[in-house]
Amino acid sequence: MKKERVTKVEAAVRQIDTAIKLWFSDGDLVSIHVLTSSAYEIIEHLNKNRGGKPLLYDSHLIKDEDRNGVLRQLKLPWNFFKHANNDPNNVLVLNTNYTEGMLELACQGIKILKVAPTELMHAYHCYFQVHHEECMDDEETAMKDQLSPLELKTILEFSKSEFLAWFWKS
Repeated sequence: MKKERVTKVEAAVRQIDTAIKLWFSDGDLVSIHVLTSSAYEIIEHLNKNRGGKPLLYDSHLIKDEDRNGVLRQLKLPWNFFKHANNDPNNVLVLNTNYTEGMLELACQGIKILKVAPTELMHAYHCYFQVHHEECMDDEETAMKDQLSPLELKTILEFSKSEFLAWFWKS
């Protein structure tokens, strides 16, 4: 039997990369969400243990009295996909925008942990940056600023797999 040593950071990176591969190939959204949420949970805990600035779960934007309820809602899809002991007959409608946002937060979290993002993470971040400008701060809109209007229009019309192929060529 083969054994493999894996650190928490390596596990998070591999989960994110696998989620991104699935996402760019229009793979199973449940798997993408579970992988993303699992990786993000690792990132949150490692960051907190290292004394890093608060991320989403500990954000100052969430009032302390609301934190448990907000976290329960944020983790609801992830817990739904992992457990069936309390709600075996429930059905969940998964918001794909939520999954995409969590995947971007996981990619950003890797950088916060001072780990070099993989090329797949960079590709996803670029895609997210172009398609969700409203979620980016001023520094992160730079990619759009580097493209001509025609290039931007072309890129926005790409499917996810076409974008990834374009990204690898760039």
